[in-house]
Amino acid sequence: MNTKVFTDARIRFADALSYYVAPGEEISYAIWLTIPESLKAVALYVQFYPEIMTALVKSTSEYIPDEDLLSFLLQYLQKNVDKMTIKKYNGAYIYRIAYNCMAAPRRNVVPQKRFAVEVPQYCVTADGEQLDRFDTCVDSESSDIADAIADKEFWNIIQNAAPEVREVIYSLLGRTKLPKYIKKKQKTEIIKQLRRTFIKFRPQYCDDNTMRFYSVINAGDYVESAVVEMANGDLTVYYGENEELHGVTYYKFFGAKRDYFVPFDAAIDLKVMDVQLY
Repeated sequence: MNTKVFTDARIRFADALSYYVAPGEEISYAIWLTIPESLKAVALYVQFYPEIMTALVKSTSEYIPDEDLLSFLLQYLQKNVDKMTIKKYNGAYIYRIAYNCMAAPRRNVVPQKRFAVEVPQYCVTADGEQLDRFDTCVDSESSDIADAIADKEFWNIIQNAAPEVREVIYSLLGRTKLPKYIKKKQKTEIIKQLRRTFIKFRPQYCDDNTMRFYSVINAGDYVESAVVEMANGDLTVYYGENEELHGVTYYKFFGAKRDYFVPFDAAIDLKVMDVQLY
């Protein structure tokens, strides 16, 4: 990340505020309230610039253009203007806002994928020969040892499952009709359990490279917090809080406008934008 974009913006914003705040003067909450609504977000940027830059350095990605990061940050600050109170008007709160919102631009994973998979067409082998990767055939039968182990474990679980569980699996695959003795409620419970059992195999059998919340659950105590996108697109933060209600585990997510209490089955597929580890 090049800090010049953000430094230049701070200078321009300070000039725009010069009619209301003397150069170099601290923008207290009382002064901030007197600033026009159209300039309140940039006033937050100028006043808490050090905290914002610290958050940006820790949370941003080299694949995201600095101009996009700045634009997104200002939008997020603007959303928080109406919710600002004297208790929230401090560096720690603005740092949290900046850190959490910077994870959102990572939803555009195309630049990252391109960086990860693009390689030169030609390379030099160990014996000095030039190899054209596009004309090279790869043994389709070869596989990673981790995938082979996962395959074995996956099918062992199916083969050793109870008869009614196998019947549900076969019906989901479209191979057989579900026997009449398996009622709809029992089928629903079996499917829920199958999702919990097979969620760990998703990396082997799913092409979606997006991190999902089940990975955070599996990481357990190693995760300090995670930025998670709700089904409606809202960005929230998960701090490890969950609660058991009527035999169902619910996970709590803190959003900018509201908090969410999501059951396990709905939470596991939520997109994770960023993770902080201990």
